[in-house]
Amino acid sequence: MAPEIVTSFLTANRQAWLAYVLSEGNRHADALKVADDLFEHRAKLSHYARAWLALTLQLSGGNSGPID
Repeated sequence: MAPEIVTSFLTANRQAWLAYVLSEGNRHADALKVADDLFEHRAKLSHYARAWLALTLQLSGGNSGPID
């Protein structure tokens, strides 16, 4: 699964939700691919989407150091 290119607020928020759903479905490798790219564009995320990103990193075992 290739992540979408983050070009807008809507795309970024949708990707954050998708990464969270993937992590809840135990597809951690796919979730981390999306989350890693999305983390670099986190300024485009709403507050809820930032929470989804943080949950994704926690559930999937990603590096949440910069968030903590």
